[in-house]
This record gives sequence, C-alpha cells and structure tokens, in this order.
Amino acid sequence: GKDTIVSALKLQPEFHRIISHTTRPPRENFGVMEVNDEAYHFITHDEAGAMVRPHEFVEAKYVHGNVYGTSVAEFQKIADKQQIAMTDIDIQGVKEYLAIKPDTHAIFLLPPSASEWENRLIKRYGILENHREDIIKRLTTARYELNDAMRDERFVVVVNDDLEQTILRVLGVAKGDIDHTSDMAQSISDELLAYIEQKISTLDA
Repeated sequence: GKDTIVSALKLQPEFHRIISHTTRPPRENFGVMEVNDEAYHFITHDEAGAMVRPHEFVEAKYVHGNVYGTSVAEFQKIADKQQIAMTDIDIQGVKEYLAIKPDTHAIFLLPPSASEWENRLIKRYGILENHREDIIKRLTTARYELNDAMRDERFVVVVNDDLEQTILRVLGVAKGDIDHTSDMAQSISDELLAYIEQKISTLDA
C-alpha cells in the first residue's frame, strides 16, 4: 500500500516525509504498533484545538471523529533542508495544498484489482462481516475519493501493481516527467467502483 511506497521514497535523498498530527490513538498495523513522531504526531483534541486557532496548521480535517492536520512547522523544517516534501493525506487535504501551492504534484494510488484490495482489507480487519460499520464507512469514503480523483485532472492516478515500477512512476510524477492518468488506471477505477457498490450492498443487507 501507500505506506510501503512512502517508506521507499524516504530512502531517496531529495525526499522528506511530512509527519501529520492526529487525535486518533496509535494503532497496530500488521503486528507493529505505530510510534509517536514517526507514524504521526499523536495529540489530544485540546492540543489540536490550540493549534487550529492560531493557524498553526496548513490544512486540518475532521475525519471519522478525529482531527488530522499538517503543521506549518513541518513544512518549514523540510524547506530548511531544501528537500521535497511528501505526505499521504486524504483528498480534501490535497485540495487544500493545491489551493495554496498549485504546482503541488498530487498522486492517487490504486490497488491493482478489486480482489487484491479486498485481500488488503482482510489483512487489516480479518472477517469483514464482523466489522460492518467500519468497512461500510471506509468503502463510502473510498467511493467518494476515487470518483473525485478520477474527475480532477490535477491528480495523476497510479496503479500500485509492481512495487519497483510503482516507485518509478511516483518518482516520475513528483519530478514532473509524468502528468497524466493511464487508461489502465481508468479501467481499474471502474472495477473498484463496481466492487464498492456490491460490497456496501452486501454488508448493509
């Protein structure tokens, strides 16, 4: 997924990952617990409110009951090092970046197929039917974001099929060498949207 891509890009000397702030608690991913100031800066709702009021966030969103935001200080730290800032945030956060800095390179990653995406969901949640509410919420968000990214020409949609090739494509977008979404990405997008509709209908029955 995107975490693997971000980890690989962090090895490139010109890139530096922005660490976002969030009020959600650390969680376990594939047996590994998230570490504060590495995965996110984990903060309380009161701390988030104190940062919002004096405009210490470049962008901040309330998602599924929690605040996610990127601080001005994070950008300044990366600018001081003369590196390329990268982050993985939701589509609304990306649009806020684009409004502030229109030459931002926006990349939307897709799994190679609906079946592979379902496998990734099962790895995270186990039996999907045991987490109906969470899965429906996640799929509903994915449907909105996927439709939005495919309609917005500022996004380059990249299929995450082969890790090495995906990293090369992402590097190409980040450096301005690739500026369009492939026909394959459009086809997989249609497949994913059909899967989402079917899965929501099944889980909501």
